[in-house]
Amino acid sequence: PSTKLHVADRIHASDEVAKALGLRKGDWVYRIEQSFFDADVAMATETAYIPTEIAPGLLEQDLGKSLSGILSEHYEKPILRVQYRVRAVIPEEKFRERLDLAVGAPTFEFFAVGITSKERSAFLVVSYKRGDKYDLSYQLEV
Repeated sequence: PSTKLHVADRIHASDEVAKALGLRKGDWVYRIEQSFFDADVAMATETAYIPTEIAPGLLEQDLGKSLSGILSEHYEKPILRVQYRVRAVIPEEKFRERLDLAVGAPTFEFFAVGITSKERSAFLVVSYKRGDKYDLSYQLEV
């Protein structure tokens, strides 16, 4: 698999991002947008938001590597759990174009928040995955 980096910057958290990360609207977060390919086929595109206080200097890291790997190797760890919401959606145009999908084609949207051992939200990742390239299986234990 290969990766294409679209955006890597520092922005003010929107309402949705702030709420998911336990921050105040306007707090600084890193935004990293990238797409993932299998051969020449785009499989997924995602936007990750990481509080700047958790990962100082993140943008100086090699963002061509796994973001999860960078966070676990250099920053607050471990990630104890990831809370997911998965749903089928029609993605906005820029994500549809990155995935080379027809207008109106649905994708899976994954909304994931990683929680550290200090009970802090370390990241929010919103990803869109091609529905024709993924098979999801779940197991619940109670």
